[in-house]
Amino acid sequence: MNTFKQTGNTQDIWLLGGAVLAKSFAQDNLIDEIVLTIIPVNLGRGILLDISLDNFTLIAEKLCMDGIVQKVYARK
Repeated sequence: MNTFKQTGNTQDIWLLGGAVLAKSFAQDNLIDEIVLTIIPVNLGRGILLDISLDNFTLIAEKLCMDGIVQKVYARK
C-alpha cells in the first residue's frame, strides 16, 4: 500500500541500497529519480537491478575516473 501518495505527503526520502531495496520501492511507484553508478569491475555475474526503466528518462550521464559511469534517470 502506498501511504505517501494516499495522504498527499510530499516529503522526499533518499534510498541508498541495493537492488532488493530499490525493487521494493519501485513496485509501489515510489521512485521519482534513479542515480545509477556503473563500476566496471568483474564481480562474476553482477547484481541484477530488476527495475524497468521504461517509465524513466535519462537526464544526465557523467564519466568519472577509472571508467566509472554515473547515470541519472527521472520519472517521465
